[in-house]
Amino acid sequence: QGTSELLLVAEHPGLGLGAHLAGVTGTQADEGKPAAGTALAAGLPVTLWRLAEAPPDRTVLLGDTGGVRLWLITRPEGTAAIDPEELVLADLREAASELEFLPFGALTGTLLEGPRP
Repeated sequence: QGTSELLLVAEHPGLGLGAHLAGVTGTQADEGKPAAGTALAAGLPVTLWRLAEAPPDRTVLLGDTGGVRLWLITRPEGTAAIDPEELVLADLREAASELEFLPFGALTGTLLEGPRP
């Protein structure tokens, strides 16, 4: 059991940060299989697909909406018990003046150590 982490990345397609942190080279979601779920991001539905080529120690979900690619990376693999249907995400680009009031904790091991291929 122990600790687990969820890393959310929202980026313009092709930037590469999400793929880098997910430890993958491609960005093709497995759309041939049923979707993992649908999250709500900035009021828009985002269908999330499992990324089949994710390393065995993590689960990677990927979706696109409004010109933004959304990555959900969970570690260790199998901790993806997060129901995407329950995720409601805000676009913080529109809340710049309130960012100083957001609580946050220490950086995760993934961000401190970098991705493990």
